[in-house]
Amino acid sequence: MSQKINPLQPFLVKHQNSLAPLQMQSLMQLYQPIVGSTAISLYLTLLNQPLETANQSQRVLHAQLIQFMNVGISVCDEARQRLEAVGLLRTYRDRSSHDDWRYQTLLYDLQQPLDIHQFLNNPLLSTTLFKQIGDQDYYRLLRMWQVETIDADQYTEITSSFQDVFYYVKQDATEVIEASLLERQFKQQTSDAEVSVVNEQFDYAKFLRFIMSEGVEHTQLTQALKEHVLTTSKTYELDEVQMMQVVLLAINDVTDQIQLDKIKEIADKKTFFAQKRAPQMAATPETKSSENGNDSTSPRDLKMFPFDYTDAEIKQRHAELIQEFPNFTEKDIHLVVLCEQMPNDAFLVQTKAAKGGFATDNEQFYVRDLLTKTNLAPEIINFLIYYLLVIESKESVYKGDLQRTASEWQQNALKTTGHAIEYSRSKAQMKEKQQVMQAKQRTNYQPYKRRNQREEIIPDWMKNKEQNAASEKANVQMPNNQGTASQANHNLAENEEAIRARLGKLLGEDVNGNANNASNND
Repeated sequence: MSQKINPLQPFLVKHQNSLAPLQMQSLMQLYQPIVGSTAISLYLTLLNQPLETANQSQRVLHAQLIQFMNVGISVCDEARQRLEAVGLLRTYRDRSSHDDWRYQTLLYDLQQPLDIHQFLNNPLLSTTLFKQIGDQDYYRLLRMWQVETIDADQYTEITSSFQDVFYYVKQDATEVIEASLLERQFKQQTSDAEVSVVNEQFDYAKFLRFIMSEGVEHTQLTQALKEHVLTTSKTYELDEVQMMQVVLLAINDVTDQIQLDKIKEIADKKTFFAQKRAPQMAATPETKSSENGNDSTSPRDLKMFPFDYTDAEIKQRHAELIQEFPNFTEKDIHLVVLCEQMPNDAFLVQTKAAKGGFATDNEQFYVRDLLTKTNLAPEIINFLIYYLLVIESKESVYKGDLQRTASEWQQNALKTTGHAIEYSRSKAQMKEKQQVMQAKQRTNYQPYKRRNQREEIIPDWMKNKEQNAASEKANVQMPNNQGTASQANHNLAENEEAIRARLGKLLGEDVNGNANNASNND
């Protein structure tokens, strides 16, 4: 437990040795963005305290330290806590030095900075650095630390081995050396201080159930993934469902493996877009009703997508949608609720299954990629999938159609699935009106005839013959054409209705199945 320091409290410094150039570079480039310049100044000041013994400084008061650093005692104490948090400093209190703990001598044990490999493999430190400096500076920093490899085509290694220069050590000498190393601690260039995170609010077992239900193999659920998940969820304040979506987006589409280094980058973008959507969502009808004095709370306000509604909440949500969209049918409202209840990947799979196909890897990647780019809510993305596959009768979800339609909806500020349905219908009606107007224009168009154009004189008996032939041809062909057009429209309506019925059945079974599994697990 950290306690505040007293200006009249003495301290000692214990350190191993001076910093190597790479360690100094690590301290300035990796640690300083996290702890700040004052904490690094405190570290270097403690490191260069006059030594009384080989590895321990003289006993001085904190008043001299803050005077030397030209800072206040509270600033110095905060810098000390920052160094302790990242594993650069360990603090001990000598209980035998004074009766009052406020005047007991403190022992500062300085730890060596981690090298670049150890630092990046620590999920907490690397994630904090990524969030602090941003993705561009983060990857620029990685390029600075990269070592250029020697061109094997140009150079041939001729380095001598140990056996080429020295004799082998005898077995008895080896045993003596190993015995002398027992229970001894030596100066080292790396720190043994562990920096770990504890996220008590995150249910990792629940996260595992979610991620395994998406088809992720258990061999990928390693301890390293757990550390990254716990660190990222705490840093970006993500729950189990949101963390599952982040990990799914981090899966490589070629190797089907989770890319641990991509998790913090995706979580940062997801949080950024969520913060951008927050002011926009504040203007939705649900929040406006509360501002107008209506204390009724929507089930959406208490949950995160995908919304795990109970039976009572589904009825309440149906009533809200009927009030907000009185022109909607029961099927429309059922579709809105289904879009709100299912994850995007599962919705795509079930929609393709309702059409008698299956979701390809490219289609799933397009949907995941769109989630990182658009400000549209995830439930609107579900309706977008339905719109392309069912309403527009597309065979597959193509990247161009998906992004073009999402961009159009985002520019029109569609906030909910109901608004997206209204917009798609109004656009279809406008398109139909334009087609009718164009047909009328083609019918009313009369070709221009010059006044002085010479007309051929046709006998009356020939005119009567041509008119009789044209009328007989029209009587034969007109019923067939009308029947073909009406039959095509009827078949199209039946096809869409059948797909919606199969989709509703599949999605309903999936939602009920998820609800039953969740209740059994609880």
